[in-house]
Amino acid sequence: MMSTSLDGYIEGPNREIDWHMVDDELHQHFNEQLKGMGAFLDGRITYELMASFWPTADNDPASAPPIVEFARIWRDMPKIVYSKTLQQAGWNTTIVREVVPKEVAQLKAAPGGDLALGGADIAAAFMRQLIDDRLVRSDIAASNEPDAMRAFLSGGVTYTTNWNFVWGAMSDPLYSQIVGQGSVAPIPAAASTGKSAASVSGFLGLAVLANSAHPDLAVAWLRYLTSPEVQAQQTNALPIWTSLQNAADLRKANPQIGVFLANLVNARPRPKLTHYVEASSVLQRHLHDLVLGTASPTNAMAQAQADLIALQARFSS
Repeated sequence: MMSTSLDGYIEGPNREIDWHMVDDELHQHFNEQLKGMGAFLDGRITYELMASFWPTADNDPASAPPIVEFARIWRDMPKIVYSKTLQQAGWNTTIVREVVPKEVAQLKAAPGGDLALGGADIAAAFMRQLIDDRLVRSDIAASNEPDAMRAFLSGGVTYTTNWNFVWGAMSDPLYSQIVGQGSVAPIPAAASTGKSAASVSGFLGLAVLANSAHPDLAVAWLRYLTSPEVQAQQTNALPIWTSLQNAADLRKANPQIGVFLANLVNARPRPKLTHYVEASSVLQRHLHDLVLGTASPTNAMAQAQADLIALQARFSS
């Protein structure tokens, strides 16, 4: 669970997070997810931010019920804060100086729920340590779309993009080892935009090639595939018919259809890019360096931009 702006940030330039939009419904969802955890693992900054508010948040008579509930969850939950400088911490908290994978594995194997990891820096440290200790593949951040989907469906990674590419297979036991464990959510837009999150789609239409040997048959096939009778059977996909989108049976089979429809309403066509594979490779390479910690966000994005401009010039000449 992470609130991220459309340009990829989780906080403002002064570490402010006042733009996060968390209403009572979303907060209650967070509570349901977090109350069953075995421990919270935080970096110092995240821990100090939490400790400055949650220990007494339920004392305020004006606090909403989800806030009151989470204050109790946070106080009672065993917590580990990773810091080289923090000297003391209360509220069932243990200070640990280094991320040691074997110790984390022991925590994960202990009785109780999953471990909740909080904080961008500590998350990056965990990822780099897992890569260094060969517990995950070093190329996972540089995977192409099919490889990324397979890694997600195998349970090897916890987050992926391109939901319309993954969703159908995610619930199919023939392909997926995470049946019933995955969900879809839009990445929140920055509050300052005043707009809903937008998704990018390259699949907004169907067409028949002009040189098709049997265009009439091709059109008839498309009409069959998109007919209400056929689409009513595809409960893992988003139908084009509003009558099916609002049907009780489909909403029962796919309780996340509201997210799908929100993505569809806010979808934008993918920018025209003739050399998509090459451009995608540029982004993957620099994002990989960013994840590994061999490049700063500023340098990685600047170099990616320079490489994309050079790529465009090369293919335009």
